[in-house]
Amino acid sequence: MNSQTVLAQLSQIRIVLVRTSHPGNVGQVARAMANMGLSELYITSPRFADMTRQPDAISLASGATDVLEAAQIVPDLASALLGVNCAYAFSARPRDLSPPMRTSGEAAAEVMAQLATALVQNTPVPKIAFVFGAERSGLVNDEVMMCQRLCQIEANPTYNSLNLAQAVLLVGYEHFR
Repeated sequence: MNSQTVLAQLSQIRIVLVRTSHPGNVGQVARAMANMGLSELYITSPRFADMTRQPDAISLASGATDVLEAAQIVPDLASALLGVNCAYAFSARPRDLSPPMRTSGEAAAEVMAQLATALVQNTPVPKIAFVFGAERSGLVNDEVMMCQRLCQIEANPTYNSLNLAQAVLLVGYEHFR
């Protein structure tokens, strides 16, 4: 598959940050997204209404200001998921009741297969969302249940706390490659 086709497929992926509190994290996420060919960013209930225009966000985006400028700030996760066919919640914590669990690698294979199938069959391309929780608390159960899949990024089981930008970069890389 050529790089233009991959980039076209990646345009169907929406990154959703839920209740983000630090503008620097938003900037770093924008940078990670740009590096991996992702461009659609939604932010729900951020600490600052102008989160993407905060100096730390702009500085840490390191040139990925197009992602920041196009970002959508919405009041809640339901709003961020409008128009999405399948949402993947990312969490380090397993849940007793949750959507089906996937590793980040399994999620990447599943998503790219869905996108490739739509391309080959000339059917509407599904809109996919990857949902990441607040820095300190992650996603709450109700937010996880709004998604169709629960995903974990494979990491050290005794310390698996990733920064938002690290998580987005790893997930983006799985899809980009």
